[in-house]
Amino acid sequence: MAEERRFTRWRELFSLFVFAVVLAPIYLVTRLLTSMLRLARWHKWSARLRQALRIRRRVLFLEPLFPQTSGHVYRVARWADMLESRGFRSRIRHPMSERAMRRLLDGGWIGLFYAAYLLRRWFQCLTAPFFNCVVVRRELLLYNDYGDLFLERFLLALNPNVILDFDDDISAAKGEPRELTRVGRLLRENPTKFKETLRLYPRFVAGSRYLEDLAKRERGDLTPADTVVIPTCVDYHELPGKRYTGSDGRLTFGWIGTNGNLPNLEELMPELEALSHDVPLKLLVISGRDLGVAATFPVENRRWSLDTQIADLLDIDIGLMPLHDTLRERGKCGFKLIQYMGLGIVGVASAVTTNREIVTDGMNGFLVEPGAGWSEPLRHVARRRPEFEQIGAAARDRVKSAYSFDAHTDAYTRFVAGACA
Repeated sequence: MAEERRFTRWRELFSLFVFAVVLAPIYLVTRLLTSMLRLARWHKWSARLRQALRIRRRVLFLEPLFPQTSGHVYRVARWADMLESRGFRSRIRHPMSERAMRRLLDGGWIGLFYAAYLLRRWFQCLTAPFFNCVVVRRELLLYNDYGDLFLERFLLALNPNVILDFDDDISAAKGEPRELTRVGRLLRENPTKFKETLRLYPRFVAGSRYLEDLAKRERGDLTPADTVVIPTCVDYHELPGKRYTGSDGRLTFGWIGTNGNLPNLEELMPELEALSHDVPLKLLVISGRDLGVAATFPVENRRWSLDTQIADLLDIDIGLMPLHDTLRERGKCGFKLIQYMGLGIVGVASAVTTNREIVTDGMNGFLVEPGAGWSEPLRHVARRRPEFEQIGAAARDRVKSAYSFDAHTDAYTRFVAGACA
């Protein structure tokens, strides 16, 4: 065990050393190029270059992960396809494949991951002048807060028409401001990277009004034309929805989400345990790992997959979205709730920020006030089982009218067209 720990520590130090060796020359060259571009007023020359080359309505999407993620599908790929149908030309660039990313991160080679990610992103940024605008989703350098936003400044010097698309309060999620280590100070880590990012970018696609207000607070000179609220949309109204008729006596509660959010569901287990003594139930968990809490009632764990998520969701009778009323979770945009409701599944969610906007309590879903227990609300929902079909239909209507791609296509198109001008 001691030898394994020593090897793990050696591997981390070695990979960070490799990253530092890669970062140093790229950082210095990029800072120099950024200064030269600003002195030469490159933004004017690049506009003339695009005119000369007849580059019109070309949009570059810089996606932080690999293609097989829900964020890529619902916040990038579908909008890229929509822009293509409206006469734009879109290109999506990813940093690396899922296989390569998992091999490096799961293997503990975090520094090598940083280095490979940085190199790929640097070359992708060089193509920015050949597009009318660039959409960066979440972060330009995922997990990498080193170099004090030097690559963001480089991208904006190459092409000032950059949009930041974010559907999470990344600052709160990272616990900013973060305490810097010696390595962090050496590599110019920014302890408030996301807040600094909001002060740097000129335009924003925010996943909720709460996040739009966050951007406006950090950058006070934004005009109404500089921001747009686009929730994470679905097009589930084109699919067959949940049917409650003919189901057996057992209620299936369900939850879908990432591994990092599973603790919220695990905290709810005692309340589900208490309910199970009076109401026959099972729990279906759709995530990247098994639920870490034992239960006396049946619990089924299914691995999340883009190909199977819809079929898995339709096996749920009541979709759960427990949240805490914290800065981190106030920034959530209610996507799992939108997924449940879009398929006609009865949703029960904590009444935190965006969830209050999505749900009309008792009509198209149910809300649980922060700090209140879930036992009684869940019993109330279970008693309304004969109404699930009607509540689910109202939920589908709500999502179609306010959280579908069709509902936001015009607004998204106008905003991107404005950035391309």
